Formats: sequence, structure tokens, C-alpha cells
Amino acid sequence: MPPTEKRGRVQTSTVTVAVLTEQSDIEIVINPSDIERWTSIGTGPGGQHRNKVQSSVFLKHVPTGIVCKSEIHRSQHQNEQEAWRLLKMKLLQLEKDKLNKKIVSERNGQIGTGERSDKRRTYREKDDLVIDHISGKSARLKDVLKGKIDILHK
Repeated sequence: MPPTEKRGRVQTSTVTVAVLTEQSDIEIVINPSDIERWTSIGTGPGGQHRNKVQSSVFLKHVPTGIVCKSEIHRSQHQNEQEAWRLLKMKLLQLEKDKLNKKIVSERNGQIGTGERSDKRRTYREKDDLVIDHISGKSARLKDVLKGKIDILHK
């Protein structure tokens, strides 16, 4: 109760808690058989070399349909390295997005709506009481704070 409360009304608050596993770094492994590679003549300014030599490299990751193109360098070898780098970046971003979507879904499943009607437990410090609304059991707040939370589930 706040010290300014004159009529003795009890103030209530709602808290949501989500317990998520720690995520490790994502490592991308690209199977070379999943890649289609082709070359073409570069476009834009650059003179005879640009118009005659197939230095542009395209890489397509067949399972996802992602296509990466590089034509910034003069050599096909350098453009291929750049296209691989771009492809890895795009696939990594795709995996990160999938992981984030999974985490958000898991979190939302744990916290529910966050409304008072969605409550699991009530902690009343004034009465030294914890009530578990799922099991219908209650325990002393001091015991629960000492780590004896299994009292509420027996």
C-alpha cells in the first residue's frame, strides 16, 4: 500500500516473465551442389575489356532461390569471391530472421496476453502468501523466496 493511500486500498501490478534459452552463433554451411553458377558480359562503362570478357558472376542458391551477382571487379575470379560473400551474407540474414521469428513465437507463448485474467501466481507480501492459480496450492512467501517453489506443484 502506498503511504498516500487513505482508504486502505491495495495496489496491484502485473508482471510477465519469459524464460528463453541462450542462442549460439549461427554458422552457414553451403552445399556446392545447391549452387548454380553462370557468367555473363558486364554492363556499363569500361571499354573493350568490359564488352568482350565474361567477368560478371551469378550464383543462385537453388533451395532458397536467392541470386547474387557481382561485376564490380575486372576479373571473374574476384567477382566470384564477392558473389560467394554476398550469398553467405544473405543466407545468414535469412537464418537470423527464422531464429528471431522462433524466439518471438516462443516468448509470446510463455507470456500470453499479460492481462490480469491470464495470471499464474499471486504474491502477497502483506500476508506472506503465494498462490498458484494453476494447481490451486498456496505456500508461504518466505519459503518460495528461499527456492522451495516445488511446494506449489505437489
